[in-house]
Amino acid sequence: MERVFYQILSDGQSAPVFPVMAPQDEDRPYITYQTISSAPMNTLGGTSSGGDFEATVQVNIVCDSFIEAQERAAEVRSSLHGTRSLTSSPRLNMIHMTSEMTDEAAPAGGGERPIYRVLQDYQVEFND
Repeated sequence: MERVFYQILSDGQSAPVFPVMAPQDEDRPYITYQTISSAPMNTLGGTSSGGDFEATVQVNIVCDSFIEAQERAAEVRSSLHGTRSLTSSPRLNMIHMTSEMTDEAAPAGGGERPIYRVLQDYQVEFND
């Protein structure tokens, strides 16, 4: 699932995309993503036996300014929310954005430039 999600996320992004964390010396802007949880889908009939899963994936957009973070977050949202990849393996049945939060922090190590982040959570339904 992560490989297909990465392909969809990175297509059309001008900022580099990394799984889990960016390299220490990476210039901003950049995007990271990680799977927070994954479980078999449950239905009224019980747990799906057809290999259907739900995963929560968090996307972090990291920038030098608040406006840039908001603009890039809109681009990511446009790329992911409502997207399907029915011909891929594994098949992604649907990607839904479930939440978005803006964050501002002082950089680690006492750097001078603040970090502006937008954190987006997506529910991904896929068939493994």
